[in-house]
Amino acid sequence: MQKSLDEIPSPDASQSPASTDVSTTAAEAEAAAAPATAKATLRVILAETARFGACLVLVSLVMIVLLEVCLRVFVVHPFSLGYVATHPTRNYQLVAGYRGTTYDKVLEINSYGMRDEERAPDPKAFRVAVFGDSLTFGQGVEEPKLYSKQLQGLLARESAVPVQVFNFAVPGYATALGVDRWKEIQPQFRPDVVIFQFSILNECLPTTKDSAKAAANARPIVRTTKDALRKLYMYDYLAGRFYGAFQPLPVMDPRAVEKRYADDSPGWLQCRELFTEIASFARSSDARVVFALISHTALGPLAEEPPSVAPKLTTALDQAGLKYHVMTDDSLRPYAGKEDALNVRPDDPHFSELRHTLVATRLHDYLKATGSVSREAIHGSAP
Repeated sequence: MQKSLDEIPSPDASQSPASTDVSTTAAEAEAAAAPATAKATLRVILAETARFGACLVLVSLVMIVLLEVCLRVFVVHPFSLGYVATHPTRNYQLVAGYRGTTYDKVLEINSYGMRDEERAPDPKAFRVAVFGDSLTFGQGVEEPKLYSKQLQGLLARESAVPVQVFNFAVPGYATALGVDRWKEIQPQFRPDVVIFQFSILNECLPTTKDSAKAAANARPIVRTTKDALRKLYMYDYLAGRFYGAFQPLPVMDPRAVEKRYADDSPGWLQCRELFTEIASFARSSDARVVFALISHTALGPLAEEPPSVAPKLTTALDQAGLKYHVMTDDSLRPYAGKEDALNVRPDDPHFSELRHTLVATRLHDYLKATGSVSREAIHGSAP
């Protein structure tokens, strides 16, 4: 019997072969297009990132250039650029043969890497080596006016033999670095007297011997890079602020000083070890060591008394066998109320020419009083 049209089922479109083929083709097309779309999106992201990075680099370079220009034009710098170069173990050293300025004064480094006249050690001379930081180096002062050179003149007037006082000071060098320098120059210069400028208020800071930094500095590429950066005032500016950010208290703050000289302070413990090391090397080198102690190293009025940690320091020196030490600030008392005369600039407490003269006179008198003005006097007198 023939079925009516209503009884004949209509075909399901979803099950239509043609429809199925179309859906499959569309899905396959989408799947095939997905990687291309992802790659396109990634390219857009990378392009945007590259543009952002390029803008960031460009802005950073502009800021660096502007900072460097401002530092060169608007800031008075104590030293012209390039007078120090990277050293493998002491971080940096003076550049032999350098010629520049310290403020408006001539700055020359001789072939031995010293701020001193060009001369070799004289075997017949009574030789004195002076180690210290920027105070002894003579920031803002002509070389002939430095206390080391004035001391040489004072000693020479009373000596039957030539006198040579060599200035091995380097700005920023603590006593520990001065000792390393002494060991380096000892075979050639063989000083009879070694003077260490010791700033009581900013010495005894804890230090570490960074073997990783030393290993890095031993590589020429590292030294070349650092020395290139040292030709930018911005490098000194940012480095100084980076270092200062890690100081919990200002270096000269009385609380910080007392803390540094506490019995369990790492810096004080290292100082005690250093004193023993100095005494031992002095004995092996047949040299007399004199500590020139300095406490007034900041702007402001002179203290009426030495800092409270001074007795503890001198006791430690005595116990280490370093019996010769003199408080150079004793000669400053007449200038109480006239402290500006002692500073190289109104905003810079480094030694003026006057203070260099006062220190030279104080050291000369002390060396004379302790029999430290000739080889015969040194080796003939008991410490």
